[in-house]
Amino acid sequence: ELVFRLYKFGLPVELKKGKRKELLNVKVVVNNPYEESNEELQKYGLSLEKFQRYQEGILSSDIPEDIAYRYGNRIRAYFNVDFLDAAIERLKKDIQDRHSYFSLWDSSKDVLKGLRKEGSASAPCLVSLFFRYFGDKLCMTATFRTHNGMDAWLENFYGLMALQRYVAERIGLTEEMFG
Repeated sequence: ELVFRLYKFGLPVELKKGKRKELLNVKVVVNNPYEESNEELQKYGLSLEKFQRYQEGILSSDIPEDIAYRYGNRIRAYFNVDFLDAAIERLKKDIQDRHSYFSLWDSSKDVLKGLRKEGSASAPCLVSLFFRYFGDKLCMTATFRTHNGMDAWLENFYGLMALQRYVAERIGLTEEMFG
């Protein structure tokens, strides 16, 4: 649905890195996320194994040497805090907690990337996560500053499913309480 809307309603823009179609401030609500079977994904040239590797990465604090950042590192180590563990602790203490919000964006560095000689121009597209138990379910809101609908949307969606599942399982929720 998102890709269809991007093609149908996206406005053409020309960036330094090439032509794109853009939609600003798109909101996608997924009520019952689930992983497709590998057979279903293969019909579209996609791979469940690739998505599962991405899920492992988004849960890991490690950064492979060949990339500038990884969401898992920003979530679990970059700021010297494991935000997932902090959210889990808060929600275990009070399931109605409304403070399990964190930012992956480091304004002191990310805004300046590409303006200085040192460092990469890469900065995270996923900029914040918010976990909240609401309506008898663990809800998660993810905000991206920019998102490549063709290359990153499904990969990131699978990563977000892994983050939500990780938190939900550790606070003792069953699958129907976070799906």
